[in-house]
Amino acid sequence: MASAPTKRSSSSPPPTRPRSTSATTTSATSSTASRAAGTPSCPSRPATGSRPCAPSATSPTSSAASSATTPSRSNSSATTRRTATSTTPTASLGRSCNGRSALSDAGGVGRVYLHAESPPRVARNRVKGNAVDGQTNRRQFLVASLAAPYFLTSGALGAEGKAPASDRIRTGHIGVGGMGGGHLHGIYNNPTATPVAVCDIDAARLANAVKVTRDTAKPYHDFRELLDRQDIDAVFVASPDHWHPLHTIHACQAGKDVYCEKPLSVTIREGQAMVAAARRFGRVVQMGTQWRSTGPGRGVANYARFGHCGTIREVRCWHYPNPTHPPAPPQPVPPGLDYDFWLGPLPWMPYHPARTHGNFRWLMCSGGGNIRDRGAHIMGLVAWPMGVDHTGPVSIEATGDRPDGLFDNPRTMSVTYQFKNPDWTLRWDQPGEPKGGEYGAVFIGDRDTVAFWDNIATEPKAMALATPAPGQPTLEVSHDHRSNFLECVRARRRPIMDVEIGHRATTLCNLGNIAWRLGRKLDWDPAKELFIGDDEANRLLHYPYREPWKL
Repeated sequence: MASAPTKRSSSSPPPTRPRSTSATTTSATSSTASRAAGTPSCPSRPATGSRPCAPSATSPTSSAASSATTPSRSNSSATTRRTATSTTPTASLGRSCNGRSALSDAGGVGRVYLHAESPPRVARNRVKGNAVDGQTNRRQFLVASLAAPYFLTSGALGAEGKAPASDRIRTGHIGVGGMGGGHLHGIYNNPTATPVAVCDIDAARLANAVKVTRDTAKPYHDFRELLDRQDIDAVFVASPDHWHPLHTIHACQAGKDVYCEKPLSVTIREGQAMVAAARRFGRVVQMGTQWRSTGPGRGVANYARFGHCGTIREVRCWHYPNPTHPPAPPQPVPPGLDYDFWLGPLPWMPYHPARTHGNFRWLMCSGGGNIRDRGAHIMGLVAWPMGVDHTGPVSIEATGDRPDGLFDNPRTMSVTYQFKNPDWTLRWDQPGEPKGGEYGAVFIGDRDTVAFWDNIATEPKAMALATPAPGQPTLEVSHDHRSNFLECVRARRRPIMDVEIGHRATTLCNLGNIAWRLGRKLDWDPAKELFIGDDEANRLLHYPYREPWKL
């Protein structure tokens, strides 16, 4: 067992920079997510005006074990983190992982059901030992309560419509602005869960989150302190995109299930490491692309999947162009924002409000433009009926303009993906030719077409299949994305947007950006998740983290 880095007291002021690297907390490998890139040190403070967001020329290894390492945290006494000493993952679902139950593969992974049939569920003992203040009994109840199909009566919920506090899933929330605030509100009003901890490096957002919970959730500045709590069952990660991998991986290592906002990762290596961590520690990890849990999303997917379009040879996606921003001088960091902690693993860059909070999306190192932001939604829904949740294209080529300003992703771009077995083409165009709304996709078959757009709508013919008649086939039915995650936390099964499905959808987005960056056709091996015969492209599968953070 490795010792965890020491942490500073929650009452202490945050350091201006993370401390030196401590011991590696764990390592993880997976058949689909085992090739983590090396992460040598990079200059901590590039000269102003340089391009700190450019991926490194570090060559990835083909079969290195992935590990996430945190900087040390000062405190009077170190705590011991729960880690695994073996670097070999549990290959079979259902085997116990590190003293915790592995997940059942029942339901939710590309399965087709007849309407009115429920996906099979497998209840397993979730935690063995290491409980605090009666947590063993409470967690055992969470599993036992879903050994049968999960229905809550008004009597079970109590007079106020909530389950008893000891029976609710306890959640922590990392990143509580924007979507994070929405998740916090949703969980606070959910009868089967309760938020007990909130974390943000923006003091104003953190204070507001505490108010949302009526002062019942404890605030944290450092996510590692939140993850140290053994009474938390699940974590909602809604931090900036470049933090998703480390927050998710460390949460898995700490024995928490994770709902991670989209996109899953900024680099392909990060996504592989996230899948590896989820599998190694037997965690439920859901990516927050909600469209599969909507009637329009399910309807259009059923229409495309079950032959109504005939043979589909092309899918076209469209989206309005990315924004631009002229060059701008640095500005003072506002009070209450721990900007150094906000950057985390990113190369250091001067503060400007156009780089932080919602604007991080327009930098390649922290967001990647609309193809990686809303594209994760669109690609995730396209992949569902096309049957590519666990594979990918064989070639990618892209064109687009070259930005010259604060934002470094292209304003306009076109990406073409070729798939084999069966053969079909996926196109991403900004701006493209909308079939409705400002963004969406159209499935083009030899008998018919069907489209979806915006957040989220589709054609009446597809909506008719959102709830098929008895006996008609349907893809998995989920009516609410957060509820699907919470149900899977209890049932110990994979959710509708499982981490590997999310990784594959996000990989499509990342491949498009890499092809645009290089400006030429790239050949891709979807099984090995490597570019074929192209060392330059493979060097872009990851970028080095700023010391002392490590993947």
